[in-house]
Amino acid sequence: MVNFSVKEDSLSNKDTTNLLGNGLSLLLNKLKGDEQAETVLKVTFSKVERAKREWESTVDALPELICIIDENGRIVRTNRTIEKWTLGNVKRVINHSYHSLIHPQCQQPCYLSNAIHQAVNNTSADGVFEEEIYDQTLNRFISARIQPVSMKDDNPKGSRNLVIILKDISIRKRAEQALHRQNGRLLTLNAINKAILSADSPEEIAQAT
Repeated sequence: MVNFSVKEDSLSNKDTTNLLGNGLSLLLNKLKGDEQAETVLKVTFSKVERAKREWESTVDALPELICIIDENGRIVRTNRTIEKWTLGNVKRVINHSYHSLIHPQCQQPCYLSNAIHQAVNNTSADGVFEEEIYDQTLNRFISARIQPVSMKDDNPKGSRNLVIILKDISIRKRAEQALHRQNGRLLTLNAINKAILSADSPEEIAQAT
């Protein structure tokens, strides 16, 4: 009986040691796995942050004024062109009314406010507003584009954001106007030249000029 009891205790201690060893091994493996998972997570997060910075730098470098607004017309995001156009600080304009920022003295409904209103109330997912116009407040010829944009994280309740892109096309428009005026002068000179060539008397030549 005594020998059997000692043997049983010995086996019990051995089993306990094995269990502790196995448990410690599993714990170490889990810790290693957690460390690897944490490392992968950190690397992934770093890549996402780098991609985000690169994307923001790219958008900030664009000459177009790009803003994302919510369904209430308030700015969610914008690029640094808003500073180049001296409209405000890129961070401080967040949550400000887009129309009030672009047209601070606008009292009457204008092309911009009307377009935003139509875009917000347009149920079509691909509804796009585009127009080229001279903006008196900005003192620029503007190519405006407004369209819905999907941003689920910013719209948990399914509300809709809009992306508004304003491009300064003043140089092109002024060049087109100058070309139009020049073409008009050339047409006038051509008409005078034809009249002179077909005139039969000094009086007719005088009338042609």
